[in-house]
Amino acid sequence: MRLILILLCLFAFYCGEQKNPVHNESQTTQINNQEAGVTLAREILTSFDQLVKETFALVKDQPETQEVRIKIEKLYDKYYQKMILLNEKYLKLKKEDSDAFASANRYLNENRPRHVFQKDQLLSNAIAYYNFQQGDQQMVELLSRKIVAVLDAALKD
Repeated sequence: MRLILILLCLFAFYCGEQKNPVHNESQTTQINNQEAGVTLAREILTSFDQLVKETFALVKDQPETQEVRIKIEKLYDKYYQKMILLNEKYLKLKKEDSDAFASANRYLNENRPRHVFQKDQLLSNAIAYYNFQQGDQQMVELLSRKIVAVLDAALKD
């Protein structure tokens, strides 16, 4: 009788062990999917941050408007193309992996405002210069709105 109880306990233990790995694999897959979404969101925001840094490098010494506008527009075009490629990945997540897509959106909703705010902080002196001293609303538009439109290109549905 005692032997039967021991065997039943061992059987129950090993049967339980076999169920857990399947459950753990499912959890691991879900976690990996979520990480894929966060990784993509980070890549999008990192690309935006790099665009902001490169834009700042162009305007920090307050060069003449005509000289810098062309460089900025070329830079934005380059990053716009990169954001289009990231948007393809983003839309692929939406279509193929709802967990990863939800995770990406959650990360972007929590972090995008901070990155845009940091852009505003970094470029505020240049925006003020081109607005008040140069009176160039096109440059102000480039530095304040069009740069964010480049970011938004990665997030279109």
